[in-house]
Amino acid sequence: MSVTRNRSVAVLAGFASAAAMAVAAAPASAITVHTKFNNWVVSGSLTLKKAEQTITLPEGSTFNGGAILSLSTLTGSLSGEVFVPNFSTPITLAGSATPVTASVSFTEAGPSEGVITPATEGKLNLAIISKANLGLTAVGIAGIETPISCTTAAPVVFELAETLSLSELTKYGNHFAGTVTIPSWSCSGLKGAVAGPVVTALMSGPENPYILNIVPPKEAEASSPPAEEAPPAEEAHGGASGSASVSGSASAGGVSVSVTAASAAQASS
Repeated sequence: MSVTRNRSVAVLAGFASAAAMAVAAAPASAITVHTKFNNWVVSGSLTLKKAEQTITLPEGSTFNGGAILSLSTLTGSLSGEVFVPNFSTPITLAGSATPVTASVSFTEAGPSEGVITPATEGKLNLAIISKANLGLTAVGIAGIETPISCTTAAPVVFELAETLSLSELTKYGNHFAGTVTIPSWSCSGLKGAVAGPVVTALMSGPENPYILNIVPPKEAEASSPPAEEAPPAEEAHGGASGSASVSGSASAGGVSVSVTAASAAQASS
């Protein structure tokens, strides 16, 4: 384990102790967890069902945003922005042995927005809507690249859903899988009227599988999530008595978490 990773884990462990003290000092109704996601790593793939091609997201893809969670109701919200750099990917055309590359763009159509709701056994349900316009900027055949300008006529809608623990949400990351519908394509330029229907025939349609992982930068990841985690609601209620106002925060390697705890009287004022 690297020195940076040791320090990151130590910082988060120290904050966990401070957060536990805050939770013990105030009723759950006054405890809110704020998490910031700083340059979390995005990875995954999208498989084009018609073309039987898998497009893998490139290195350098990131997610930046934040989440707010009330420990009394286990409800909250999440929002952020996904960035994917333009990249090239090899593709295979049916019946052709000629190598082909496609230059692809993945442009977010507005911020990703999500809601957090309670699940069973103290877990959380996370549901996020993320929209992106897919684009093709060039096609290369036998090493000769031809610029094109094609994009989906409407954004591709990713309905991301997962059941996870509090520590997975704030420290270990999220892993999604599902299918999406790829809309028809529109291409501009002199060849657009021909290219649009061709690309649509190859790539558009329902039930295109995807895998999407959003995790902290490697230096901030612990080796593995804990085997057991007490339900956050129970933690919040345990030992909560008296009047207090406690807050704390910590940041390490892309993970920034803060907890604010106040007495019931202070929360209502």
